[in-house]
Amino acid sequence: EKRQGVGPVRTSLLQGALIPQMMLWYRTERTGPGMVGWAKNHPVTLFECSDGGWIHVMGQPINAPLMRRGIDSMSPEARAAALAEFADVPIPFMAEWGAVKAVFKTRSCAEWLAHLWEHDVPAQAVGRLGEFYADEQARANGYVVEVDTSRYGRTLQPGVPLHIEPPPRQRVRPSVTGWTPRDAPAESVTPAKPLAGIKVVDFGNFLAGPLTAMLLADLGADVIKVEMPSGDPMRPIAWAFNGCQRGKRGLGLQLKDPAARTIVERLVRDADVVHHNLRLPVAEKLGIGYQALKAINPQLIYSHVSSYGRYGERKDWPGYDQLFQAAAGWEYEGAGPGNPPMWHRFGMMDHLSAMNSLSVTLLALLHRQRTGQGQFVAASLLGAAVLSFDTAQGPDGKLLPSPALDSRQFGLSPAQRLYRCVDGWIVVDDPSIDAERRLLAHFRAADVAALELALS
Repeated sequence: EKRQGVGPVRTSLLQGALIPQMMLWYRTERTGPGMVGWAKNHPVTLFECSDGGWIHVMGQPINAPLMRRGIDSMSPEARAAALAEFADVPIPFMAEWGAVKAVFKTRSCAEWLAHLWEHDVPAQAVGRLGEFYADEQARANGYVVEVDTSRYGRTLQPGVPLHIEPPPRQRVRPSVTGWTPRDAPAESVTPAKPLAGIKVVDFGNFLAGPLTAMLLADLGADVIKVEMPSGDPMRPIAWAFNGCQRGKRGLGLQLKDPAARTIVERLVRDADVVHHNLRLPVAEKLGIGYQALKAINPQLIYSHVSSYGRYGERKDWPGYDQLFQAAAGWEYEGAGPGNPPMWHRFGMMDHLSAMNSLSVTLLALLHRQRTGQGQFVAASLLGAAVLSFDTAQGPDGKLLPSPALDSRQFGLSPAQRLYRCVDGWIVVDDPSIDAERRLLAHFRAADVAALELALS
């Protein structure tokens, strides 16, 4: 079948790097307090426990009875001293921060995690890289797959982080032969954007949901963002909120009001995609669950981003970017040995899950184009976290060797690291076997310390 406008598709590492850069706003025509980003020393809701383990918490831990009792049992003097540590935090999104920090040190990480989960406080222990390979939730969703390799034997590796029908399959030994990209037409007219004519209704909040919808808008879709009258909860953090809203039209709608049903039906009746990252029980309560919207529009593609995946006991649990950076091991890996864990500022897992959600939504549009069938498709923060692993688990249960960041957070090796110069920093990235030798020889340096001195 001859198709119009088929040509090469290209992307780049630069385009990938620009995804998180959309969160960084420093020049605006109209500014305000919400446009001020967080400094590197801004406190993070990472807390050390009595056993030396760490836990990353979102929400309000004071809603958990053990935390409340622990704070109430502190002497007035101890409580005042603890609260004074965070008195100048500009965004008071965690109540009694200093006291919470002190009480976390009274119990083990496992005790706190079980108690916070029991009381619906979003939290995750800071894990080690690869621990999700054993996670029941990751396995229930197919995010972990067994791959038999000739060199290492049977390994565990990241699976496809998407849910779509028919389900994707892993190809263990893919091969590409005889494929040649088609040349673009000699005479080309600037085509319409790929998703021109596609209508998307975005019910999402925060980052992982709205970012996918924004990328759909970038591809030409007509995106309508529907917010509660109180607004997206991320609106006060305007520098982050603005990074995932470009190209959308906006509509304020109180979904809890029965009168809103008529408007929802009008929006959905001629929509191609509904996208959101609300917890599914919440969406169903608001009347925007899959079955309710499918009854309005059977060909609808219902695209959802969850925290813990579509299946398993934790499928409806709350979650945030920070929690999956923690549990996936990146907060330890990014800190370097001997340092306390660190949160990689805004959006690492949100961005990855949004990109996965974009992919599965586009796949669903292609599937509908061929079959006429709409469907429920999904991505998740957990799936993105597992996919981010750069190593596999061997038959002995240990991770295969992979480079690790040094304690100074400068890099992985002398030939893959940052170096300070007189007027700034440069990064060297050469993974070849003799790169270190060539680098030292070029600068006539005996070792890395001498090389640092030569470059500075």
